[in-house]
Amino acid sequence: MLTFLRKIRKSVIDSGATRKYLLYAIGEILLVMIGILLALQVNNWNEKRMVRKSELATLIAIRSEFSSNQNIINNCIRNQSNMKLANDSLLYHVGPKAPFLSLEKFQNWIWTIGDAPYCRLSSDVVEDIKNSGKLSTISNEQIRLAITGWTSSLENIRIEETEFRSEFSRQFMPYTNIHISWTDVDRNILKPTPWELTNANFEYQHQSLLKQSKFANILHQHGWRRGRLIVKYNNMVALTNKILTNIDSAIDMF
Repeated sequence: MLTFLRKIRKSVIDSGATRKYLLYAIGEILLVMIGILLALQVNNWNEKRMVRKSELATLIAIRSEFSSNQNIINNCIRNQSNMKLANDSLLYHVGPKAPFLSLEKFQNWIWTIGDAPYCRLSSDVVEDIKNSGKLSTISNEQIRLAITGWTSSLENIRIEETEFRSEFSRQFMPYTNIHISWTDVDRNILKPTPWELTNANFEYQHQSLLKQSKFANILHQHGWRRGRLIVKYNNMVALTNKILTNIDSAIDMF
């Protein structure tokens, strides 16, 4: 192509036709400019295509993690709700004039509330996306803002859980360790037991524990804590569902 253009230019110059040469020079410049513009257009198109490809991969990765978290958080709500129900049932039977509570029910409820578990939500993918700057590739502003809010909510939940576990370790376990035998509770609840548990050979009266105001205060405080966590978990479910719905809509547009 260049050789052909050079031959035309040489012939025009040799003929002495200045006007024709000027027109040719302008045409050559225009061709070069058009070529540059086309190259830039192709380059921009490729860049946009790569950005869209990266955005799609980011959305799919987030969707996978949030779908898994959706199941985890629902399990956490069920578990924490069962614990709160057992906690409140025990609290109902605490006090000098409270209804009689059998040892079997007492052990079942005390065993149910004998833990303050973390809700093991995953944020590895989201944190990696934020740290790598890929979050900015998501064109949907609602999704970006919702993900930022989700990470803040998760941090708030972890703070609440950590405070509760600390409180649980300082209050519930030391107090119950004095008044009941956890060996007997485990042996009676975990039938058949996954390990050999023998009788503790200690005498204790669960009814005496149910008459103590300190035990009532501990149950009241922990019931309040569990209720707060359930509310936060439910809010997290709503936010997760909203993000998943928006991500599905965004993916459908690709």
